[in-house]
Amino acid sequence: MSPPSRNVGTLQSRSLTDILLWIKSNAYTGVVVLAHEQIKKSILVESGKIVAVRSNVAQETLVQILLNSQKIQSNDLKSILDKIENKEAYHQGEELMKAGLIDATTLYQTIQLQMEMRVLEIFDWPDGKFGIVPDFPEQTIKVPMDKSIPELLFRGLLKKHGKDPNGSKNAGQQVPVKNAIEGITDRELKLLGKEQGVYRSINGVLSVEHLAKQQSMTNAQVVPILQAFVELGLVKMIEPVKEAVKIVEIPKPTNLIGDLKKRFEDNRKKDFYEILGVGKKADEKEIKSAYFELAKKYHPDRISQQLSGDDKKYVEDYFSLITQAHNTLSNANLRKEYEASLAVENTGITVQQAEKILQSEMLFQKSLLMLKKSHYDEVIKFMQEAISMYDEEPEYKLVLGWAMFRDGSLKKNAVSQKKGKDLVKFAMEKNPRLQGYYYLGMIEKSEGRDDAALKHFEKAVEQNANHTDAANEIRVIAMKGSKKESKGILGMFGKKK
Repeated sequence: MSPPSRNVGTLQSRSLTDILLWIKSNAYTGVVVLAHEQIKKSILVESGKIVAVRSNVAQETLVQILLNSQKIQSNDLKSILDKIENKEAYHQGEELMKAGLIDATTLYQTIQLQMEMRVLEIFDWPDGKFGIVPDFPEQTIKVPMDKSIPELLFRGLLKKHGKDPNGSKNAGQQVPVKNAIEGITDRELKLLGKEQGVYRSINGVLSVEHLAKQQSMTNAQVVPILQAFVELGLVKMIEPVKEAVKIVEIPKPTNLIGDLKKRFEDNRKKDFYEILGVGKKADEKEIKSAYFELAKKYHPDRISQQLSGDDKKYVEDYFSLITQAHNTLSNANLRKEYEASLAVENTGITVQQAEKILQSEMLFQKSLLMLKKSHYDEVIKFMQEAISMYDEEPEYKLVLGWAMFRDGSLKKNAVSQKKGKDLVKFAMEKNPRLQGYYYLGMIEKSEGRDDAALKHFEKAVEQNANHTDAANEIRVIAMKGSKKESKGILGMFGKKK
């Protein structure tokens, strides 16, 4: 397993499977930062093992998981909301234990489930970005994951391939063959009964269809298991041995080399569809047919004997190119990733620009950690650097604005407060879907406008029903209102005639 060529990239260019297997084999310590649209996650690893997973997905909070599993009831939380808000999962669990709502075993099991959920959800992403940060955040509560990285990846890959309706199409005749690789074994995957039966039956002779029949399974049940094995490097799929192809007339060596040189140079500038001579909507049958037609004419085993050493290289290079095109386009998942990479190329974004975007995302993730610790000066520094790299993300300006406002409030700096307030408003105007209504509410509240603040807090809760901070502020404002009302009534009765 080679190390990542860069510490940032897209999940199309470097899969999560590849990244985590590299982390395991190198006993790496650090953080893998992942982003898809507005979803942000961080996988914290120590000596090649996952010890914490952070996420901004509301359904993946500890409290929400406990509520969904009916381990606690929403009414139970009313008395301790102020104690669990803005805390890490482990500390929330401690407060729940103090309140007698859960025990230590439930807390441990739920944190394990939470980490697994947060990682497995990434396998549903159609695309995304990653960054690898060698720094390990201070004061991180480490809870080593029960599942090993290979076992977790196998479950994630099963989930991913099990959702692909075309995954088992035309796979019945392919033959799975075991790979001898270092660093991972089938035992680490903790295979279940049928999964273990499939792996043990792979002998390099049985096709997918025969293997499925032997295990009393359907192709659709077997193929996701095999695809997971393939991505983990335990298995490779080969085409069945077919009858010899019909002999076709082989061009004379002189003409052949001239033709090959021209084809190779031309094809280097073309995409895989153009190389095989098929349309973008070509199905697997058309792709295979186009490939076999080219292979009949240019396969090295058929023509290399007629050529000199230098000319043989042209044959091998050209055949390698058409084989790469075929292997990519005939595999549904590889084809999807390849088309995504073509889409990125068509945007006109350079490698340097893409790298800056990803570096800015990593700085954003660091800022979120600093924001939780109220280290506003650090947040300002990180976010200003992130915006200098990528100025088109309103969420960056939202976080910078809030940090500037809070920093200005603490330091009695009216200029910083004003700039921060303007940035928050600008970001929300650019993208009203951002979760910044809470910030707007807090700004209005600090300036004594409770009615305006209430509207923002209500929008924050409407946007995210689990926004406990906004919900608490609504309760506080309501309580203040009821106190004013009761004072007014008492005043009326207290007047002397």
